[in-house]
Amino acid sequence: MNRMALKFLSNDSRAELFESEFSSPLVGRILRCARGRQAFTESVEGTFQWTAAVQSLSAVTIKSKIAGLTRTSPEAWPQTAGLCSDSTPWALSLDFALSKKPRWLLDMFGMDSAGTPIIKRLFIRMNSEKKRPGPSWVSINPAFLEPRNIAILLDGVEVTTASELNALLKLIGLGDETLANKPITKKPSPSRNAVNLQSLDFNAPTEIGVTTFLPVFHGDFSMQESTIETGTLSDGTPIELRLFRDGYAVAVVRQSYCCNSVTDFLLKRRQKHLEFLSIKLREPNLLLSQRRTPGMREFLKSPEKPFYVMSIHHFSDPRGNISEPQRVAMAEPSLVGITDDPALPPPVEDRLGEMTTLTYPAEAPDSVDKHSFGLVSYYISWANVLAVFQKKQADQVLALEALEIELQHLWYKIYHFAESLSEGLSLGISVPSKFMEECDQHYNCIYNQYENFIRIRPTASTDSIVLRRSLEKTSKLEMIFNELTRYYQSLVGSCRGVMSRSGVSGAGR
Repeated sequence: MNRMALKFLSNDSRAELFESEFSSPLVGRILRCARGRQAFTESVEGTFQWTAAVQSLSAVTIKSKIAGLTRTSPEAWPQTAGLCSDSTPWALSLDFALSKKPRWLLDMFGMDSAGTPIIKRLFIRMNSEKKRPGPSWVSINPAFLEPRNIAILLDGVEVTTASELNALLKLIGLGDETLANKPITKKPSPSRNAVNLQSLDFNAPTEIGVTTFLPVFHGDFSMQESTIETGTLSDGTPIELRLFRDGYAVAVVRQSYCCNSVTDFLLKRRQKHLEFLSIKLREPNLLLSQRRTPGMREFLKSPEKPFYVMSIHHFSDPRGNISEPQRVAMAEPSLVGITDDPALPPPVEDRLGEMTTLTYPAEAPDSVDKHSFGLVSYYISWANVLAVFQKKQADQVLALEALEIELQHLWYKIYHFAESLSEGLSLGISVPSKFMEECDQHYNCIYNQYENFIRIRPTASTDSIVLRRSLEKTSKLEMIFNELTRYYQSLVGSCRGVMSRSGVSGAGR
């Protein structure tokens, strides 16, 4: 029997999730997750932050419980028990998270024995990612998790009536339109020393260089060697395309813009990233339009749009016009509340004036790695690298770009193959022996590429080794590689009756 419990704590006029529990015969144990950046006990499976996606998950679970108490009919279930994008941006935030499958979702609900995330069975999504006109809907699948098996607790007491649950929805912010357009304020833990940043404005306008990377799949397996080509996007922006013979490519776009504050920087960053995410890869003016889509590998599909973008930002600051807290906020946009999540609107203009202060831990958050080497400091987070020079050197920027191209090529290759295998396994597609041989080759290629990326090179400089390790850590590279390995072993097992094969020692490391 599948069961779920969400535990909330109230604070003044708000309530926030602090712990979750989930159990299922498909997982075989109780999964407990706690709010925070680090697990405080070994019995906790993972951690989560009080983000818009977690708020959305909380809301849809509470609504599912309410629908069960009011005996909602199956026909009215999505409208009553779900979230609709026409009513709240939270629906798109949860839908986006379910597509991206971040670590906290996998920790919270786990995977079955075949390596398929439980969330694929737990949630019902209608018009996911708004691929068609009209709203998107997200709800819990009552056939998989019955509302009676959901427990909602507030301050240690179970909430059992529809009126109390509706009141809890208001406490977590659903229906509060001001919250939808306002970044979440992260309150520092009383046990941690915190400093208050009086202003997010820079002491002087600063020109920031930007290198953006768009990993894509072009599907041309006939290439004899990797190449570099140049061209332009539809708006005339120059683009450099690194085409690899394995069917993948990394587009590199170099730009710069002048910023007056952290919010100015993050709003411009968000706008550019969303523009890149809206690109149609098969438009006639794009280089990818000349590439052949794959024919022999049925699982490897060419997406119509980029899945994500990643950027390096770099600037010179010899006089210290940008303080340490400001730099950390630039590297970790969630501290200010201006992220690249397309499901969340940016703060409206009349509220930007409220964003003049920032309280953050005295030490950089765990999600930001900081490294200093001589005249340059690096701030590295999940999808951002900030390089601050006292005196900028072009060769250091180029070296960082080369490292990032290598990482993005590998990261997207792992993710794309894992998604393709996951979809094939969930649909129960039979795999022909010829494809299985190609699948073996593709996995072995990824395995060797992954091992090459993480190994220490004897001739590498100290800063190169440290940056490589930091990028590996913050990008969750090992996590997605292990996820791919589970899918691959499940595929091998379904085709050959075994869970692993000889010659793949170290798989699942």
